[in-house]
Amino acid sequence: MGTFEDASAGGGSVQYEMKRMQRTGLRDVILCFVIVGIVLLFQMGGDNRVISLGRSDDAGQLTVVGLDGTEHVLVFSRLSSVELLSGLDGFDRGEQLNGEMTKRFISGRFRNETYGEYELQVMSGLDRYIVARGADGVLIFNYESDVTTEELYASICESLPGD
Repeated sequence: MGTFEDASAGGGSVQYEMKRMQRTGLRDVILCFVIVGIVLLFQMGGDNRVISLGRSDDAGQLTVVGLDGTEHVLVFSRLSSVELLSGLDGFDRGEQLNGEMTKRFISGRFRNETYGEYELQVMSGLDRYIVARGADGVLIFNYESDVTTEELYASICESLPGD
């Protein structure tokens, strides 16, 4: 009891401590909201996933990795045609069989009248895309930017076996 009497004898030390605890509690609540807000911003605000290209020791192939991690291997010797097209916004995807669409990406298996069943791995904000037809089906994809997609297309064409 001596401790309580000593604290109150100082002319309001208990009231000071109570106010200090209220300020500290309010600060902790605000800090908690800020941290939760930042976590939600990173989790929901941006789609940090990417459609990527896999590296291969074999120069005769290219791997396109979808959002779900599925690898689509283009073996150049098995391709029947490769085209660089424009107008992704107006592209008729047809029916989605599986996969996902986000604000930035369209990734999955689709079916339409032009290609039948095909794989689509594109960044939706771009105009240019590559259509690769081969023994394993049709893969439509782009990469990073329209310029990068054009450069990738040129690189694929250079790597195709000569007729």
